[in-house]
Amino acid sequence: MASSIFTTFLCRQQRFLALTRSP
Repeated sequence: MASSIFTTFLCRQQRFLALTRSP
């Protein structure tokens, strides 16, 4: 269970970083 939440959190953070990095 925790693994799933952690993975989802990472995926969301990466997506957020990508959006912020994009001009």
